[in-house]
Amino acid sequence: MSAIAIATKGVIDVVTKKAIDTATKVFEGWKQCQHIAATKAFGSWKQCQHMWAAPGNLEALQRRVAELEEKLDSKRPPDICQACGERQVRLS
Repeated sequence: MSAIAIATKGVIDVVTKKAIDTATKVFEGWKQCQHIAATKAFGSWKQCQHMWAAPGNLEALQRRVAELEEKLDSKRPPDICQACGERQVRLS
């Protein structure tokens, strides 16, 4: 093998290694960006999933609030605490 062929092979090896290293770094950076994007998208999807499930919960909450408001509007016996709604002991 001639000296030019050996030198050319050495240069090609150096350039190829540099290109592979650069491509690997770029690919690792791309993978990291994709991971971050996927993590953010998954978080957004989970939030949306909770919002889509909310109507069933919303109806139950509305019924509960209506129930509690009805209790607040009704007359209470004098032995019920106005703050917490607990019945106090009656002394007869």
